[in-house]
Amino acid sequence: MEKRKRMDKRIEKRVEKIFVFVLVVAVMVGMIMGIILIVRSYTTREATVEELKAQVAVLNQQIQKMETKLQALPSITVISPNGGEEWVGEKSYKIAWTQSGLEEKKVDILLAGYDKDGNQIDGWYVIETEIPASQGYFYWVPYGVPSFFLYFSTTPEKYQIKVQQVEEPVLGTVSDSSDDYFSIKD
Repeated sequence: MEKRKRMDKRIEKRVEKIFVFVLVVAVMVGMIMGIILIVRSYTTREATVEELKAQVAVLNQQIQKMETKLQALPSITVISPNGGEEWVGEKSYKIAWTQSGLEEKKVDILLAGYDKDGNQIDGWYVIETEIPASQGYFYWVPYGVPSFFLYFSTTPEKYQIKVQQVEEPVLGTVSDSSDDYFSIKD
């Protein structure tokens, strides 16, 4: 079950990347079709090589602008904890992330607990809220975290951190979580 959840998470990330890739390919195909139409229109009236080169240069500039816009899509990547860490409740640990395109935005840091089979226990809990995304880190002492989950039927054996943008953009929430589980001991 744990392996399945990790696989589902990886598949979800890949689907997002595939969506962006398909969008880029669609734009590029549109540009290529434009080039073909321009070439055909010029060849029917015997265009000069210089005229064709000028049109191709304009299209190349448009392609570069589109690539720049696609690269500027906001993103967050959790760096730490990212899986396999063993944290002790009374020590301070650095939760770290990188971001792109969110310099003026704020993020929330969330925690989820999972049972031995990889089933999430009752959703995500807020650790800290409205941290400047550009800060890229937050120090946290996970004291009492395993005890907190005693209110539920199962005590977590593993955890994940999620960093997500506070204000939702038009295309959905920008977030990332630990690639794998880490542990917290009291």
